[in-house]
Amino acid sequence: MDAALRDDLKEAVDAVWDEALRHLPMAGAAPDAERAVAVFRAVLRTGEREGATTRPGRSDREGARLLGDGGELRLDRTAWPDVVLRQDDMVVALDRPGEPVFEIQSVDDRHHLRLICQLGDAA
Repeated sequence: MDAALRDDLKEAVDAVWDEALRHLPMAGAAPDAERAVAVFRAVLRTGEREGATTRPGRSDREGARLLGDGGELRLDRTAWPDVVLRQDDMVVALDRPGEPVFEIQSVDDRHHLRLICQLGDAA
């Protein structure tokens, strides 16, 4: 894919789907004094939905997974290079009613365009 086309597509997705989030860095069960609280915009997908995890030789029912709690956060790494997200950090969805809080369960940094975090509902 052409880099300019890819960047245009990413910007178009973010223009529709991104939302304001507050990052609360954690060190264990306490706030991480080494990293500052930050507000940024990212794509946050939550709610009950089926994941496309079907593998060859398996039925759709066996390969599907249901994501009910938490969700997925996709951060544009070029727009927010100073935001460092780690497992166990918290994010607050500022644009959503009640400002729900999510815990980062895992961080996938293998993608050059986006940092992808799996989220769980904060306890």
